Amino acid sequence: MKHGKWSEVVFATVLFLGAAGLLVLRFSISQNDLWQICGLLSALAAFLIIVLVGRYFKAHVISAPLEFLGKHSGNMFMVHAFFYGPCSALVFWSHNAILSYFTLLVMSLAFSISIEAIKKWSKYNKRMTMVTNWVTSKLHA
Repeated sequence: MKHGKWSEVVFATVLFLGAAGLLVLRFSISQNDLWQICGLLSALAAFLIIVLVGRYFKAHVISAPLEFLGKHSGNMFMVHAFFYGPCSALVFWSHNAILSYFTLLVMSLAFSISIEAIKKWSKYNKRMTMVTNWVTSKLHA
C-alpha cells in the first residue's frame, strides 16, 4: 500500500474511535454530569461522524439530500422559530417528539422552497447583485 492510503486508513480509524470514545464518555457520565458537558461531547462526536461520512462515503444517495437541505438550511433556521410560536399547535399536533420534529422540518422546508421560488420569480439575486455592485462602486470611487 502507498503511504497516502495508510494515512487515510489511520485518519478514518482515529475519527471513528474518537467519535465512539466521546459517545461512550458522554453516556458514562450522563447521570453525574457535574460540569454540564454531555451536550458538548455529543456535538463533538456528531462533528467527527459528519467529517467521517463526508470524507469517505461519497454516495449520491447520502450527498444529494444533504446538499438539498444545505441549500435551504439558512431559510429553515430563520423560519423554524416562527412556527414554534403562532403555529405551535400545528407543530405539536401529535404530542410525539419525533413526529413534531419531522413536522417542523417539513413545514420549514416547504416554506423555504416557496421563499426560493419567490426569489427566483422576482429575480432577487440579480437585483441584489446589481445593488451590491452599485454600492461597492460608490464606496471605492
